[in-house]
Amino acid sequence: MITPDGYRILSQHILQGDFILELGDQLADWSEGSGKQRADRLIEDEFNCTVLSVDIHGKNHSLSLDLNQPLIKDWSFNADIVTDFGTIEHTDDIYQALRNVHQFWSKTAYQFMLIQTGHMIGMAIFTLQSNSGEFTLT
Repeated sequence: MITPDGYRILSQHILQGDFILELGDQLADWSEGSGKQRADRLIEDEFNCTVLSVDIHGKNHSLSLDLNQPLIKDWSFNADIVTDFGTIEHTDDIYQALRNVHQFWSKTAYQFMLIQTGHMIGMAIFTLQSNSGEFTLT
């Protein structure tokens, strides 16, 4: 679920025409008007960009993809933005999931990760950027 804080940060980085890869099939919960609709469709309409959702179950028009398994080596989406608002922590192999996410990025991409702490009492949103094949936090 993309919360109001997650949406606020994401919307500061989206450019018209961007290609966004959404991990999980997220619902929108950033305003009363969003009505818990699918986030990918609302973001596409608002920002005139393309959003592809990937989810292990492949429901709701998302691409079925198991992030626990290595991707085909030459396979890349070249995404401008990769979002993770509550998906990677549910994988069995977080390291492999992050390696896969790195393969999705273009060289200038951002990834937004929501990290929930302590029984939903708080959360942190990290922005990661690819730099020479390594993960860095900004």
